[in-house]
Amino acid sequence: HFPPACSLPWICLGPRLHCIMGKKKTPAAEKGEEAKPEPAAEEPKAKAEEPAEAEDTPILKELKALDGRCLEVEKRFQAQVEELRKKCFSEQAPIFAERTKVLAAAPEGADASCGTPALKGFWLQALKHSEHFEDQIEEWDAPVLEYLSNITSSYLDADKPDKGFKLEFHFVENPYFSEKALWKEYHLGECLPWNGETSVAEITVCEIDW
Repeated sequence: HFPPACSLPWICLGPRLHCIMGKKKTPAAEKGEEAKPEPAAEEPKAKAEEPAEAEDTPILKELKALDGRCLEVEKRFQAQVEELRKKCFSEQAPIFAERTKVLAAAPEGADASCGTPALKGFWLQALKHSEHFEDQIEEWDAPVLEYLSNITSSYLDADKPDKGFKLEFHFVENPYFSEKALWKEYHLGECLPWNGETSVAEITVCEIDW
């Protein structure tokens, strides 16, 4: 925030005030006495050297080596899990596509303007019953989510799934925004092998034209 207007002149003149007015006379100078030189400032003391880190004992070195071997096995395991997950996603893709087609078919007398005419509010109910989204769905989200037709996910890099993933929320034409899809990307950090947790390094989202 900018300072109040009344303080602006002082801010502008403050740094130059000493040069314009001159240094204030000391009591000795006012009496005509020779001013004593000010004592020289003490030189800062040298920073104390930090103690060197103690070398690991032989037993610690041996335990760390064993731990490293365990982590290598864990990395190979995670790589195989990712390959299995990719295969599973590949087999599920046509099933999900068929589900989308079924939900989009509007039976006679159904509301064809909503996202899933065959079963209105399908995705709203799915999100409400999801452990990942149930606490994030607010009352005012419901009317918007009635126009949600599908949710898809994909890896940011198919060859390196640990880089992150992208979520896309697909909508039919609606009175809330012009976009046909809203997306959110999760860029992941390095997986911590000792607890299996992965940190989120960055999250990027699309702009919404409300």
